[in-house]
Amino acid sequence: MEHIQLLRIIKILSTLLDKEVNKYVAQYNLTSSQCMVLFYLFSNKDKELSPIDLEKRFNLSHPTVLGILKRLKEKGFIDINKSKI
Repeated sequence: MEHIQLLRIIKILSTLLDKEVNKYVAQYNLTSSQCMVLFYLFSNKDKELSPIDLEKRFNLSHPTVLGILKRLKEKGFIDINKSKI
């Protein structure tokens, strides 16, 4: 039973943290998910990354990753080499 309580607390904290991050990054026209991906891309700028790399790193579906990348491109944060998608 304690295990379930701990999982609930972790979920609540995760949700609260996500809301706070979203409030902060909204000034840059970003969401927390976009910010995490953008930070990861920047941290690995010396590597060639594919959407599959992002799917594995963040445990996201292919359509979700493509949506995040598309919006980051539309906002001018990244350039996408379509031959890699």
